[in-house]
Amino acid sequence: RAAGPERITLEFVHGVKAQGARGQLHVTAAGEVLFFAAGVGVVMSPGGSPGGDGGGGGQRAGAAAPSQQRHYAEHGAEILSMALHPGGTLCATGDAGEAASIHCWDTRTMATEAVLSGGQRDGIAAIAFTPDGSLLAAADMSPAHCIALWNWRAATLLSLTRGGAGAVLGLSFSPRDSTMVSYGQRHVRFWSRPVV
Repeated sequence: RAAGPERITLEFVHGVKAQGARGQLHVTAAGEVLFFAAGVGVVMSPGGSPGGDGGGGGQRAGAAAPSQQRHYAEHGAEILSMALHPGGTLCATGDAGEAASIHCWDTRTMATEAVLSGGQRDGIAAIAFTPDGSLLAAADMSPAHCIALWNWRAATLLSLTRGGAGAVLGLSFSPRDSTMVSYGQRHVRFWSRPVV
C-alpha cells in the first residue's frame, strides 16, 4: 500500500512584516508577544531562541527555555494590519486583496470568533477597537480610503464612509467620548461615531 502525502506543519515563524504594516506588535494579557508575518498571526511565549539551543544544535545547561509559538493561519491573503482588543486576549487582523476581510480570533485558543467582510476593498490598512471593545473600526486601501464601523461580535457593518483623499495609516478612539481619530498622509480627522 502506498503511503499518502505527508502533512507539513508550521513550527516557527522567524521575522515580522514591518514595511507597510500597521499595529504589527502587541503584548497580550498573558504577556505573550503578538505579531504577524505574511498571512499568519503569531502568538509567541517569551523564552530563549527557537529550540533553545542558540543555533548550536543542542540545549546547553542553564540555557533559557525555548520560545513557543501558536499560529493563526485562516487568512487567504497577506495580513496588513492588527489590533488587540482591550481585554488583551482577542486579536483582529486585516488582510490584503480586492475583497479584504478582518478576522477576529482568540489568542489563547487560536479559534476564529468572527470574520468581517463586505464594503471594504483593496486591503485593510488600519484597525482599532473602541475602549469598551464592543465595536471595531477599519480603514481600507481603496481610492476612497473607506472607514467602516463594525459590531464585530454580530459581524454587522454599522457604518461606512469615505475617509478622504490621503491614505489612512491609523485609527484611534478617545477613552472619554465617542470620538475617533483617523490619521495618515497629510491629514488628521476627528469623527463622531454613532452611539450603539
